[in-house]
Amino acid sequence: MLSVALVLFLLSLSGGQALVFPSQCADDAALRSCTSELNVAILFQGWDYMDLLLRTFTAVFYQARFAEMERAHNITCNLYFFWDSREGGDVQDGKLESLHIDVAFGPGGVGSWNTPPGYGEKIRQFVLRGGGFLGACGDAYLGTMGAINVPEDYDDILYRLFGFQGMTPPLEMVNVYFDAGPFAQHFEPRYTQNNFYVLLFLLTFFVSQAQVRFAPQGLPFAEAYANKTVSIMESGVPMVEAPPDHDASHPSFYPIATFAGVRSLYDASLFENKYAIVTGPYGEGKVVLSAVHPEISMGNRDAHRIFAEMILWLSA
Repeated sequence: MLSVALVLFLLSLSGGQALVFPSQCADDAALRSCTSELNVAILFQGWDYMDLLLRTFTAVFYQARFAEMERAHNITCNLYFFWDSREGGDVQDGKLESLHIDVAFGPGGVGSWNTPPGYGEKIRQFVLRGGGFLGACGDAYLGTMGAINVPEDYDDILYRLFGFQGMTPPLEMVNVYFDAGPFAQHFEPRYTQNNFYVLLFLLTFFVSQAQVRFAPQGLPFAEAYANKTVSIMESGVPMVEAPPDHDASHPSFYPIATFAGVRSLYDASLFENKYAIVTGPYGEGKVVLSAVHPEISMGNRDAHRIFAEMILWLSA
């Protein structure tokens, strides 16, 4: 019954040193004209109960955003809804390459915190060869250098909440850390997987908001919002810069936006001036990591434009 209630609720809602990026476009006009057709894979994971519960309904938002993108930018967007289990699936079977995917979009949840062997490596190789990866919310973890502020009993918390124990290593594509502090502080070991509190927490995401301040970076991506603050749906945890790493496989990055305020069940003080959106090159490709959900920010044209520019930037 709780799942049915959640379904009905969601349906009711749907109404500075310069870096060198591969194939970088010069400005917003160039960004829009870099391609006339996009192949985008939206990555769902069978071991993530958030994907099991929400994927049918969040798909409505994704389809709406890409339809808007087609109209606004005069391009064709081919959407592929990928599905993987721990035994295999679309990513693990090499479909990122065989379907000529331009951008892989991890839309959130907790599945990227604990992935089966080989899953993440397929995504890494895809980006190294020129693909784009957008990790939103919990899926942002996959592109980071790892998690910080993880309590000693975090494995127990994750097992009770999500049914897996421990976090597998991320892909280390952008030199930032995933700050688990807000999540770890909010949840306690007494909460168990799929209980009422977790469902209620998921529902609050759709009314949670973050004030996100955009920095001028000279990129065609979100440059129209430089020095402006935009309200965007918030559900993830912030990112912070990792220690300097001069290894070529861990390049510097652009901090696109920082948190200026948060209205959610999380402790807002744990977000102040930390990163909300970052981007960076990796191999021949590019990565965008976002703690916020511009694609699900209902009725928010600024957020929707930012999401479209994320996708176009990654595909350029």
